[in-house]
Amino acid sequence: MIIILKNIPANTRKKEIEDFIRPIIKGGFFSRSGRIESIRIKGQRDTRFNTLEFHALVRVVPDAVAMKVVKKLNRKLFKGKHTAVNEFQYRNWRNDRRTDTRQPASDRRLADRRRAHLEVIEDVSERFSSKKSFHRKHE
Repeated sequence: MIIILKNIPANTRKKEIEDFIRPIIKGGFFSRSGRIESIRIKGQRDTRFNTLEFHALVRVVPDAVAMKVVKKLNRKLFKGKHTAVNEFQYRNWRNDRRTDTRQPASDRRLADRRRAHLEVIEDVSERFSSKKSFHRKHE
């Protein structure tokens, strides 16, 4: 299962995320242990306001351990900031029940709920080690 850590600090390293999750996945006498298969840090830039947000996608197996990570770490302090930890959901237009032609017209959304003007920055763990490096690269 993939879990997402939302709005992490810009200077976060993969090792720090691993250290944050490791105490929960190591298991215990009566609990099952798990492992981290991958960690990806992604950025989002709002092109209207030129602001950055950073999120981490962490693949944890097995799923039961991943759910335990979500329950134990959601809204906990990570590097001095409360961080939301949730199960990552893949969105697909085929899964949207409102695309069914049998649904009444009143049940359809007038606009998309997703934020417009977002640009995804792939795997930023090494590119944005600090805010200074961001400004140097893009000024």
